Parts: sequence; C-alpha cells; structure tokens
Amino acid sequence: MNYLAHAYLTRPNNSMVLMGNLMGDFIKGNQFTKFEHDIQTGILLHRNIDTFTDAHELIREAKNIFRPTCGLYSGIMVDTLMDHFVANDKRIFNTDDDLKIFVKKIYFTCNTYKGLMTDKMEFFITNMIKYNWLYNYKFTDGIFQSYKGMQKRMPNFPDATIAFSIFEQNYKELGIIYTHLIEELEQEFLV
Repeated sequence: MNYLAHAYLTRPNNSMVLMGNLMGDFIKGNQFTKFEHDIQTGILLHRNIDTFTDAHELIREAKNIFRPTCGLYSGIMVDTLMDHFVANDKRIFNTDDDLKIFVKKIYFTCNTYKGLMTDKMEFFITNMIKYNWLYNYKFTDGIFQSYKGMQKRMPNFPDATIAFSIFEQNYKELGIIYTHLIEELEQEFLV
C-alpha cells in the first residue's frame, strides 16, 4: 500500500499517529523508539499494514502481473496503483471534494510535523505536496506521472510507458484485487 492507503487506514483523527504512519518507510529498525508514543504507534501501524499486505496472496497476484517486465519493482508499481483505487473508491470518498479535503488534512499534518522528518522524507514529502501526488493518484495520468518520476529517480527502474501499459491492460483485474484486499484491510485495521 502507498501513502493515501496508509493514511486512510490510519483514520487521521490523531494527527501524530497519521504522521507516524507516513514516516514508516523512512524510520528503520528500532529508531522508532526515539519518538513519542503516538508517533511510534503510527510507525508500527505502517509496518503492520506492510507486513499484512506483503504476505497477502492478492498482492502477490497483482505483483505477478507486473513481474515479467518490472521484476523487483513490481511491488512499487502495485503500491502506487493501490492509491489510485483508494482515491476512486466511492465508499471511502463519496465525492471529489471528500478526497480533496482528506488530502489537505494529510498535507497539513505533514507540514505541522515537518521537524520530525528525516532529510530524505522531507524532500519526498515536499515533492508530494508540491505536485499534489495524493490527489493526482485519482487519475490514470497521475499514475503514469508517478511511474515516470520513479524512472527518473531510480536508474534500473523499468520503462514507465511499458509499466503504465501493463496497468491499463490489467485495470479491471487490478481493481478486483483492490476491492477484495481493501475489505480485508478494513476488517484488520479499522475495527
């Protein structure tokens, strides 16, 4: 799962838990223990979500769609496109304004707790906000732009055009995978 999905599964009623969840990819090992309790809770939530999804058969199925062309980057492809399906899930965001409001809350939280970020995370989040990634994941072009950005940042990343073509060709199947997976994630993390 990517950042929009992680934020959704946090239910950002507690902005510090949300911030910790967003920090999850940037805080390694036991470094999380230097943060206060709610941030630690969010980091551990992020790790638990990742552990759950990484071991899930549906995620393996989605990765296998990309694996012949994208190899080890298949996981990144799937994480990003899951945010596309979250952004378009009418159960979660009934209207476009609902998504915009949610994304603004996430960006506000990131700006509020900027002092907790590593340099790498601050650079990443600054670009996320500047280019409004979380909202733009709603659009297929937002996914394409995301893949192009990754291709620029990672020298061995697969051709973005080819990866995006795989996404488009398998859109329906990936959407079905998302629908089943999000239901399980909600049962596991939102109860």
